[in-house]
Amino acid sequence: MSYRPSSAFPLAPLFDLVPNACLFTKDPEGRFLQANQTFMELVGVQEEAEVVGKTDYDFFPHDLVKEYREEDFQVMETGVPVLNRPWLVCDASGRMDWFVSSKIPLLLVVTPVGTRETTVVGIAGFMHDIQRAGEAFKPYHEMQEVVDHIFSHYATPIRNEELARMVHLSVSQFNRRFRALFRVSPQSFVQAARIRMAKRLLVSSDMSVASVALETGFYDQSSFCKQFRRQTSLTPKEYRKSLRGSLEVAGD
Repeated sequence: MSYRPSSAFPLAPLFDLVPNACLFTKDPEGRFLQANQTFMELVGVQEEAEVVGKTDYDFFPHDLVKEYREEDFQVMETGVPVLNRPWLVCDASGRMDWFVSSKIPLLLVVTPVGTRETTVVGIAGFMHDIQRAGEAFKPYHEMQEVVDHIFSHYATPIRNEELARMVHLSVSQFNRRFRALFRVSPQSFVQAARIRMAKRLLVSSDMSVASVALETGFYDQSSFCKQFRRQTSLTPKEYRKSLRGSLEVAGD
């Protein structure tokens, strides 16, 4: 299917009136149909033409894209919007920040005589910086320093005591608050961050599995492979092969 021109869903000018709000629409294959000015600034382009026809793989870390695309397909397959979900998003400079994202299906309505049929022809998404998302998402902002530290120091030992000091909490208070917010323990989040960075290296480099393990803070290749498979259901080699294959399909 060829992508539709930007004028197919002329919503972006309206959302340019909302400060710091990103708007985009995609076709069923994940290609962008349009994007507003704030989204273009996020991904580091000047013109909408630099976005239209491209996919998330052209702008975001590929390990994150897999998760974005899973949510896109969920919305298109079920026709049910996903509203106000917090996501870590990487901007053009490589900085990771929390955003609140909402996605809705784009529906084509056909009304033959006496009937009404709808077909999902893509999705529309709206997201904005979590710092401007209101009181409901304030706890995510308060934990931003902790998250930044984890993603900057994932290759070194990270103790709960040092994370708790960053947000001026006791270790027990920090553990409870972190688990309530992210639904995992702090150390599970650290492990997930290491696996995320390992995914990125597996896809973007030809480093050996042993080297990736060392680079991402795992000092034993066996434990790295065990943790990786637990989180992805694949071995590192299987993940590298499967995701590189999907990227080749996306580029066709």
